Amino acid sequence: MQMHLIVTRVQIVFFYVVITFLMLPQASAQLSLPVVYLNPLQSDTKSESEALTQKLDEEIRKSLKQSVRFDESESIILRANQQHYWMQQADQFKATGRQALLNGQGEEAIQSLNEALSLYTKHLILLQRTEAITETLISLGEACLQQRRIEDARAYFAKAAVLLPGESTLKLLSPGALALFQDERSQLQKKKQGILEITTEPVGARVTIDGREYQPTPVRITDLMAGEHYVRLSSDPMAEAIKIELQSGKKSKLKVDLNRSKRMIVVDVDHSASVQAALLAQQGFFDERFQKACAQVAQDSQAQYVVVGHVAFAEQRNDFVFRSYVYDARIRKTVALKERRLSNEFQAHKEAYALLGEVEQVIMQFPESRALSGQVTLPPIDTPLPNPEPADQSSALEEPEPIQIEEDEPQAKETRWYQSWWFVTATSLVVIGGVAVGGYFLLSQEEEKRASKLLVEW
Repeated sequence: MQMHLIVTRVQIVFFYVVITFLMLPQASAQLSLPVVYLNPLQSDTKSESEALTQKLDEEIRKSLKQSVRFDESESIILRANQQHYWMQQADQFKATGRQALLNGQGEEAIQSLNEALSLYTKHLILLQRTEAITETLISLGEACLQQRRIEDARAYFAKAAVLLPGESTLKLLSPGALALFQDERSQLQKKKQGILEITTEPVGARVTIDGREYQPTPVRITDLMAGEHYVRLSSDPMAEAIKIELQSGKKSKLKVDLNRSKRMIVVDVDHSASVQAALLAQQGFFDERFQKACAQVAQDSQAQYVVVGHVAFAEQRNDFVFRSYVYDARIRKTVALKERRLSNEFQAHKEAYALLGEVEQVIMQFPESRALSGQVTLPPIDTPLPNPEPADQSSALEEPEPIQIEEDEPQAKETRWYQSWWFVTATSLVVIGGVAVGGYFLLSQEEEKRASKLLVEW
């Protein structure tokens, strides 16, 4: 009887050991994911490429965030004394909206200004001047008033009044719009102010609210109007930017752990490495300069892999060429990914998903035979499509195929021994056999107990 119990327990222990062993690779993969940083995609000077580049950049970053196989580096690298790409786009939308407003095109102005406001708030961490938001809100109020949307105009003017715009900003308003703005501001001033208490880890972080400096954290602020405010907290090299809404006469608390923030802003030194890496790749230079630039980007973004890419418009083919590369910071080597041709922005999502699949293959096993070094002759971007030849011209010369960067066949994912068919089959047989034997012994013991019990009672 004791022998039967021992065998059964051994079978159960063996079963749990096998299951645990099989789960180890998946568990370890979840604990440590490769960190990938997408270098801001570059485009040529043609306006057609800029919109697609922006869309492609957004889709790749969105796919990185949603991926369970990568940990996206959210660090932001800024070149000293230079605006970020998204802020340039926002400023351009704002300027377009202002021009449409001056031309009496109210609806066009509202559309462009809303695009600018969306970019400013979405990428708030990159915003250096809160006045840009104030000017956009003021202009939106003016445009709504021009379209006789009075309630919308009041709402925008109220949001702008909370930010305490200066006299230079108010000069943008027409007399009628200025009177409506002043009315909204006087209504807000009658309400009780909100109270904001800010604490950070570590303490002593710099505090900027709506572009105005306050004491370092911890700090209690009591002179803010009720409404939306823009708070920026920084403790080199980490920073966070947050939009908050204060209620009239109520206290709000804001607690931020900057140690866990992934938004690293590097603005004090010249980090042109990000731009340099993209430009060198665009020209086919993968020499020591490119390796050094990518290594600097990887160090700043705290990533093991850096994806560099650029988009160019091909006029003769009327499409776009997207070339991308992956730099492995551990071995300091670069590989070219598949060249992609896109005809419109709607293909960006599909191409972003396919690109991440290639990146995953490179991370799993770096293709040494495809590693780039020195200067590489890249195929021309704008190659005309071959003209179809008539069927009777059999002697016509064939169009030479464009030069392509050679790519190895994608290598099949290596199957480990504990994932092979024979190990899974053998393990399954052992488990099934163990369960059957254990069940047999348990049933035998139950029968013996029943017989013994009946005998005693009789």
